[in-house]
Amino acid sequence: MTDLDPRLVTDAGGRAVSVLLPLAEYEALIERLRDVEDLAAAREGLVRVERGEEETLPGATLSSGGGYAGTGLAASGRLRRSGW
Repeated sequence: MTDLDPRLVTDAGGRAVSVLLPLAEYEALIERLRDVEDLAAAREGLVRVERGEEETLPGATLSSGGGYAGTGLAASGRLRRSGW
């Protein structure tokens, strides 16, 4: 991650009330936050799979052009698309 160059904005009493960052630094922070959130979601999904609460499918099944077609899982309600 890049070194940050924040600028503090203070009120009349000298208390910091805001932070100004160069746009590139702000965008890098947001991207990093999204990556951390994605990693947390992937870890939570892995835990659900390990507990037997969710199933996995081979990548070829999902990328064969038919999505869930032919798997029977979508119709059975055992496969959810939430969060995609």
